[in-house]
Amino acid sequence: MDAIGGTLSVESSPGQGTRLAFTTPLDPLLNALPLDIIRRYLARAGIAMFLDHPITGVGLGGFQPQLLGPYFYYIDPEYRPAPITLAHTDVIRVAAEEGLVGLAALTAFLAGIAMTLRRAMRGADGFQRIAVAATGLGLLAVFLAAQTEGRFFNDPYLWLLVGTLGALTAMARQGQPAEGADIIARNPSSP
Repeated sequence: MDAIGGTLSVESSPGQGTRLAFTTPLDPLLNALPLDIIRRYLARAGIAMFLDHPITGVGLGGFQPQLLGPYFYYIDPEYRPAPITLAHTDVIRVAAEEGLVGLAALTAFLAGIAMTLRRAMRGADGFQRIAVAATGLGLLAVFLAAQTEGRFFNDPYLWLLVGTLGALTAMARQGQPAEGADIIARNPSSP
């Protein structure tokens, strides 16, 4: 724990059992955020997993098994009999499960979306600009919501909005209007 800047403490009382407590270097930040006990222990365990396995993480899908295994004592004692183990913050889950490799992939994905938004906005006019802006705000809302629900890549709205952004970008490149009737009329594959 000293190597990653955390601490480990043990409290023991005769007849009361032993209590282990862990800290991570980011605990002061986590304590300042308005997180409930569950989200706090999930975040602390995820950060500890990342600090212990910074390059590739604990493995895809490894957050829950690791939390119930070597990181069990990060779970608040009140919740240990029936712990909640589903990561609630996607960035921390990616860091814990895939490490720096996963964070780099997530950053590349988000950068790709940002560049596509910019490209679509440059080629758009009128209604298309509004549609691109709304799509960008929708993607931002999905990303922010995933930081409290932990389902960014599983959110169907993410993929709906990414598809919409792709269509808007293609229309902006071709100079097509964004009105539905005009798109259908100009679609060469429609009967």
